[in-house]
Amino acid sequence: MGCHQPTVRDFYSSSKTTPIPSKLKLRVTQACTEFCAVDGRAFDVITDDDFQNLAKVLFDAGRSLYKSSIEIKELLPHSTTVSRNVTRLYEEYKLHLVNICEQLNSFCLVVDQWKESYTDDDFQNLAKVLFDAGRSLYKSSIEIKELLPHSTTVSRNVTCLYEEYKLHLVNICEQLNSFCLVVDQWKESYTVSDNEPKMLATFRGYCIRVGCADHYLNKQLQHAFESEQLHVNKNVVEKVDCDIVQNMFNQIKKVVCHIRRSHQQQTLS
Repeated sequence: MGCHQPTVRDFYSSSKTTPIPSKLKLRVTQACTEFCAVDGRAFDVITDDDFQNLAKVLFDAGRSLYKSSIEIKELLPHSTTVSRNVTRLYEEYKLHLVNICEQLNSFCLVVDQWKESYTDDDFQNLAKVLFDAGRSLYKSSIEIKELLPHSTTVSRNVTCLYEEYKLHLVNICEQLNSFCLVVDQWKESYTVSDNEPKMLATFRGYCIRVGCADHYLNKQLQHAFESEQLHVNKNVVEKVDCDIVQNMFNQIKKVVCHIRRSHQQQTLS
């Protein structure tokens, strides 16, 4: 039988499992790590680049091993392996971000704080925002830290939180230096944060703080719908002249509450 002639294995796969090459398994592990760490989002996940890369790597692996019977569980990495590779992937992305930051002349810091709905844990995110030469907006998250309650006093709470988690602006500067982002008087340094007192106290005097526009708009709507008086400053109080809007808001609120109660009663009956 000549070497150019087809064999039985060309028509029937072997029943014996063949060891998977280590290089191929490393490629699958890398693709799984990028998919889990970067594109782990429901519904939109199939449109992301890393999911498509994972599908391509698995397809190529199957094509290279088409003559052998393989177990898919032997090809996919263990969850612990993926978790360990996330740290390595983070270091690679950090180096890439540092290379970008070395060329920046100006940048904007965005500080955001939110509460996890199931565990009620507080988290804070430090991000960098910039525009390129084509006026395209880029945002990169630098650090995400969990914030634990220390004190009911705002000033003491700010000091404890930011010093323990190294998120006070002095320590932020040290943290940014690792990304080649220098906060000094020669650079246009802005910090965008919400308008909570702890944020105002933390960044006052160290940089140019820009308040969150969404918070300002929400406050304006809140005053227009609910407030009778508005404190312009400590000594000046003005009347909120939005009677028509407030009456309409109250009527709509009553209708919505009635519909919700009716729906709940119908569900319970």
